[in-house]
Formats: sequence, C-alpha cells, structure tokens
Amino acid sequence: MRPTGGPKSLFTTAYFHEPADVPAEFADAGLTSRGQYGVEGAAWLVGDISASLDDPARRELVLRALRRTESVPSLLGVSGHLLTAGRRP
Repeated sequence: MRPTGGPKSLFTTAYFHEPADVPAEFADAGLTSRGQYGVEGAAWLVGDISASLDDPARRELVLRALRRTESVPSLLGVSGHLLTAGRRP
C-alpha cells in the first residue's frame, strides 16, 4: 500500500502488496498459488547476521528457524521480500 501523507509519501510510487492479497492476484491471472515464502524471513532481525552465518553451528540454528517460519502467514510481512510460487492449471 502506498503511503499517501506525511514524509513517507515521497518514499516511492511502488505498490506494497499485503501477503494475503497475492494468491487472489494469482487466481485472477489463471494461476494456482502453491505457497508463499519470506525470502529473507526474520533473519535480518538477528544482530550481525554475517557473524551468525559464518559460524557453522549458529548458521544451522538460523537456517532451521527460517525454514520453520518462512511460510507462516502471520510472519510473511516480516521479510523484506515475498515469493509466491504458483503454476498454470
């Protein structure tokens, strides 16, 4: 949704989708939604994510948490980018 007032109104002219709206857009295009995924997930919330990914044990912990939460509908908006997978019938 585009901000319409205040200082953020000049941020961009892009449309910000709500994650729950995307499957309907797929259906309108004749596609069947097969899943939604937060591309970054909540990993950006981890302080110094680079250090966590450099350490094998911490990396596995971060990746396991991301796998468990990447498609939870209430958490999709935490990710900076959303990927919706679909297919033609």
